[in-house]
Amino acid sequence: MPEPLAWGDEEWELLSKKRFSAQSAVLATGLVIMADWIASDSDADMFPLVRVHPLWEDEESFGMTEREYDDIQSWSGLKRRAERAWACVQLPHAWEPADIPSSCQDLFSTRFRLPEGAHPRPVQEQAVRVARNTDTPGLLIIEAPMGEGKTEAALAAAEILAQRTGRGGICVALPTMATTDAMFSRVHRWLDALPSRDSTDEKTVWLAHGKAKLNDDFQGIIAASCRHFSSLSQDDTDEPYSRKHGEIPPETVISDWLWGRKKGALANFLVCTVDQVLMGALQMKHVVLRQLAMANKVVIVDECHAYDAYMREYLKMALEWLGSTRTPVILLSATLPESQREEMAEAYLKGWKDSKLELPSEAKHGGIRELKRRQLAAKTEKVCVNAPKLVQEKENSSARNVSSAYPVLTYTSDTEIKHMDVKPSGRSMNVRCQIVDDSDEALISLLDRLLENGGCVGVICDTVGRAQHAAKLLGDYFGSEYVKLTHSRFMDIDRMSNEAELRQLLGPDSTVGNGGRPQRMIVVGTQVLEQSLDIDFDALVTDIAPVDLIMQRLGRVHRHRRGDNEFDRPSLLRGAACYIRGIAFWNDNGPEFAKGGGCGI
Repeated sequence: MPEPLAWGDEEWELLSKKRFSAQSAVLATGLVIMADWIASDSDADMFPLVRVHPLWEDEESFGMTEREYDDIQSWSGLKRRAERAWACVQLPHAWEPADIPSSCQDLFSTRFRLPEGAHPRPVQEQAVRVARNTDTPGLLIIEAPMGEGKTEAALAAAEILAQRTGRGGICVALPTMATTDAMFSRVHRWLDALPSRDSTDEKTVWLAHGKAKLNDDFQGIIAASCRHFSSLSQDDTDEPYSRKHGEIPPETVISDWLWGRKKGALANFLVCTVDQVLMGALQMKHVVLRQLAMANKVVIVDECHAYDAYMREYLKMALEWLGSTRTPVILLSATLPESQREEMAEAYLKGWKDSKLELPSEAKHGGIRELKRRQLAAKTEKVCVNAPKLVQEKENSSARNVSSAYPVLTYTSDTEIKHMDVKPSGRSMNVRCQIVDDSDEALISLLDRLLENGGCVGVICDTVGRAQHAAKLLGDYFGSEYVKLTHSRFMDIDRMSNEAELRQLLGPDSTVGNGGRPQRMIVVGTQVLEQSLDIDFDALVTDIAPVDLIMQRLGRVHRHRRGDNEFDRPSLLRGAACYIRGIAFWNDNGPEFAKGGGCGI
């Protein structure tokens, strides 16, 4: 457990002569809020209320505990009271990355338990290289196809960046609760594989979204943490206030104090929906506490393309704040438009550059308004000077045809934006795409043919109504036991149960050989199936959608290798295929979308 801050008069005198930057003021305010919450806890083992003038002759005073007549009249008494509370609150140490292998192969083998003979893919190797070798690391954007291991690349790079920049944790943010729950299990396995520097290095974790209490993995960690702390006995020590003392377990735990909607983000490792990060860009109560939590982490935002124009503005503002605190950020996407990539990189660098602005000597005593006026003027001048340089740097980079490179890494080194064209892994897949009729009869006929020898087929619809109709239609024909329906209108507990079952049946560890993968299955769902769910279909039927969403959905087809040349799949489904429906008819102006389909039209 870290020691409380102990500053003398000299340190406070020196601090009083300094003018805080906006970033420093935010972080200091967050620390003050934490201190206030700790000091306001009147539990018996913290700062209980005391009788200022106890009546020792009163018979009732003989029943008072030691806590009720704490000595608050002397510095020594106050110190004992503070030490007791500090020992009880048991704030965890910041995470300190330890024993990071110098070899990329060893790093991935130890952290992700690669099977024998497996090697990191090129995008993973290059992400680690950028994290290790960039002079002044800041933002890293990883663009690579689905299934290339972007998440593993990000976690490996984040561990290195945390060590290089002194960050004490990692935040992984995703677009939906379903994807966040799936990611939590993967991050938990990664955390358990991380070495601990010593017994005081807690790997505290928190899952942050509206239905986190329904996540079985999260609840399991909570239960294990409670069992550990409750097993510590006061008999092990003579100190009266050490009920929570003991060796901190090396496994992943939930901190007792870092519990709840506002304090959970302060845990060393945070897995959350992206709104937890975006709220750092809003004017809301205790926003500085959230910004303090993010400033001490490496922040990973997965599926950064999956947000509408409204949310992208908040994301850019959040990136600007993270840049201003020099917080390392890793963005992941398989289908990120070039314009969005540029906007995000420029937003991050805007904050980075603004944090370099020095306070003009004339404004030292000019008040907040004068300071703000001068800062805005300096920002305008700096943007005008740097804009042509930034364009020129992009032009120089474009000589390598970065705009058409894929996979590609985009990263910042101080105020420069750089690109790295990454060699494809050689893991390629040809997917045969075919437009089919939107009628019920055509859907039944298609699936009847595809499933002649068994197999697992996904049917992704653009609306809940179409998904419900397709599930009933297919259930009546093939049997309800072979059809699984999932969409956003399920009750939370049922939806999470559905998604956990899908990950178990169609995940990488389930095969026909071990009995985990069903012989025949039809999964009907909406967009909840298209992102960050590690499931694998033998074939896919999808409603027509924007091309980036089609690409995301294709990432669920033949996602995992099923034997040599896919021989573990049914013979009719060994070649990846996608069938696109939702078009009512074609005319001279293009397609007319079916009712309730066509991207929700």
